[in-house]
Formats: sequence, structure tokens, C-alpha cells
Amino acid sequence: MKAEIFLLFSVTLPTLADTSFDNIEKFAWSENCGWVSFRHDQPLSPDGVAFGGAFLSGLAYSANLGWINFGNGNPSNGYSYSNASGNHGVNHDGQGNLSGYAWCANCGWINFGWATISDPNRPRVDLVSGAFSGYAWGANIGWINLGTSLLTTQSMQDLDTDEDRIPDWWEIFHFNDLTKIDVTSDIDGDGVTDYSEYHADTDPRNANSFLKIVAHIHGPVFLNPRSHSPAALRACIGLSIPMISHHRGLIRPLADSRPMPAPPPSVR
Repeated sequence: MKAEIFLLFSVTLPTLADTSFDNIEKFAWSENCGWVSFRHDQPLSPDGVAFGGAFLSGLAYSANLGWINFGNGNPSNGYSYSNASGNHGVNHDGQGNLSGYAWCANCGWINFGWATISDPNRPRVDLVSGAFSGYAWGANIGWINLGTSLLTTQSMQDLDTDEDRIPDWWEIFHFNDLTKIDVTSDIDGDGVTDYSEYHADTDPRNANSFLKIVAHIHGPVFLNPRSHSPAALRACIGLSIPMISHHRGLIRPLADSRPMPAPPPSVR
């Protein structure tokens, strides 16, 4: 089967964009409440939900529920909502698995971490295609189906206030500081810049953790994108390491050609 390669970008931005969803693939579904739009057309900012490398932020909207808050984009520790003491939101573990809570004033808490990671119904995002799957649970509204084939993030958006092309959350998680590293630094002295270690998903504090291409294979190569780092995947499709731009490329397959259900005209 012929396939084409697309890039689902992880973008570091001085200020976080309103949403990472487009105007087509933006809907989750609740049997009890109807469609939930992750990119709304209501007169309130932000105009949707932003999916990031460590957490989500922003507002979804349902005509029957009102606003659903996925987090303010400012976790108390810099990289993960604690979901305690007023710091609530939906987290992303970097592997596509979601957890934490969204808040709806009209229906209460919506749980994204109700199941173990191995549960096939656990809320998650396919980091190859950007498609959401699984279910979130609200005690007052029941299940929200994320796997509608109509909910796909177009990017991973990460805040970069110091504009060094490395996400703030990654710097704080590894160094608890935004000033220790930049695009040329190499804290662990392994010969690989911290910028490149971010893209390779390796540990910038461990000199034995870095990406190294040890062989070049001619012919077909089969990889499971969920078990290989983004940089390893890039290497196998012929892209340079490190990349000269600040985007983290992920392989995105052709869209499913099967017909998909369309939302009713009233919520388009």
C-alpha cells in the first residue's frame, strides 16, 4: 500500500496560540449532551483547546453544556497540572496518554485519567496522526467519546517565553530554570546539544543518553512509531539530525479513506 509522509509539527511559540485544532476535525461526542467543539465560534478567547507536549489548555464549547476548561496553560510546577489547590487541567505524558480533569461550570469535573494506560478506552492522542481516541467521564453527563474520527490536533503547541526554540515545560522539567540552557548548550557534555536532546527525547542530564545513528540500512525499514523517538523516525526517512528548524517532525499517514459521520449543520 502506497503511503505518503506528512509532518505533524511541535511548535514552540513566544505566546501560546488559541487552539491547535482546525475548523473540520474538532468534535467530540456525548450521547447525553451532543457535540463538543474543541475549536469554537463563540465570542470568547481563547477560541479553542491547545494540545501541547506536556499539557492541554484552553476552552471547548458545547451548545448544551457551555464552556469546558482544559486548563489555563500555567501548571504550578511549570510542566504538569497538579489537579489540586486550584491548579486543574488535562495533562499529556509525552507518549499520547491523557490524564487530569477538565472543568465545566454546568456539569462539573470531566475525568481524563479514569483508566490505566493499558486500557484501550483510556483518553489518548495518536502522535503519528494527531487523532484523539478513548473516552472521558463526567459523573453528571456520562461518557464523552473522543474517538469520533472528527477530533484531530494539527500540531503540538508549546510555550517558549525565552525564545530559545526549546519549550518552557521541557526546560523546567529537566532544569527547573529557563536560563540554564539554550540552542547551543550541552549540560551533560555528551557532544549533543540540549536543543538536539529535546528533539531526540533523550535525557539532557545524562551523558549516556543521546541519539546515535549506528547503521544505515538500504531497503524497507519497518518501525513502530510509538516505540521509537521522533528523531529516530526522522533519521529513517532521511531527515537530518538535528533539524535546522525548531519543529519536531512526526510521521503522519494518509487519512483513512472510509466515510466519516458528519456533525449536524447546526454545530459546524
